[in-house]
Amino acid sequence: MAKPCEKKDEDNDIKEDAQAPDGGWGWIVLVGPIASAMSTRFSCRSMALVGGVITSIGWITTGFMPKIEYMFITYGIVAGIGKSMANIPSIIMVGRWFDKRRSLANGLATAGAGVGTFIFAPLLEFLLRKYGFQGTMLVMSSVMLNICVCGSLFRPVLQNTKLKGSSLTGIPNKVFIIDESTDFSMAADDSIQRRE
Repeated sequence: MAKPCEKKDEDNDIKEDAQAPDGGWGWIVLVGPIASAMSTRFSCRSMALVGGVITSIGWITTGFMPKIEYMFITYGIVAGIGKSMANIPSIIMVGRWFDKRRSLANGLATAGAGVGTFIFAPLLEFLLRKYGFQGTMLVMSSVMLNICVCGSLFRPVLQNTKLKGSSLTGIPNKVFIIDESTDFSMAADDSIQRRE
């Protein structure tokens, strides 16, 4: 939990408590169920791509905001919703692809958020010194577009695919029947195969 920092009003000599924003991660709680349902309906790949674009838009517009109050909207809400829309499909994909060691795979996947926070703190400090606030937001917006690159690598588990080592002995592991009409990656694969 973020410690409140004191903000002193010079004119009235009154102290106020100001909370540091959470960077939009709180939106995962609210948008998570919606993003999960949309990932099931459209595909995890398409939701990760949309989430990456929205996150990038949130970062880039934050760089051009004249007041911090507007940044709560652009960074906190817009980028936060984008992060949620990209994070939930990645958790779903780990669950779909890993059966035997799913807990280890989920642990490694979610540890990336902590590692990213650890790495980006000094990087942001360097970027702020070198390029200023607007330049840093522009660079970070392009970095956030890498969510789209990662999301484009999401591959659906094919219909009736058996994974090695089912966690339930004696029960075949048939996972996730995918409706091909809503999964853009399979539609693209079919069109490529038809051309050949």
